[in-house]
Amino acid sequence: MDENGDIWFFTAEHTKKVDEAEADDEVGLSYCDPKAMRYVSVAGRARVVHDDALMRELYSPSLEVWFEEGLDTPGITLLRVSPVEVEFWEPGQNRLAQAAGMLKALVTRETPDDDVVRHAKISY
Repeated sequence: MDENGDIWFFTAEHTKKVDEAEADDEVGLSYCDPKAMRYVSVAGRARVVHDDALMRELYSPSLEVWFEEGLDTPGITLLRVSPVEVEFWEPGQNRLAQAAGMLKALVTRETPDDDVVRHAKISY
């Protein structure tokens, strides 16, 4: 993610995902850390960006797993996702308190207390 909040991905220019993004720029991204019970959903707009200087700035040698020739890989390009709305969920308490709150909700058939899970939605 850059200082403007845009999320960048390296990709091959001739892929189905690039074709889909060019046909309809509305995309969804999701991230999860199940061990920590944290989840993020991003709704945004995607655009293919051809910018050699930016690619050099963002490139990491670890990407050579997918791009064997590094930045010299034919067709390598960037996909920028500009978030429109971000939503996240994370534990509001430690695991023991969380488990107790969920158990209480199951027994009483009531919605868990708000402090069991923190949730927020941010629109840009």
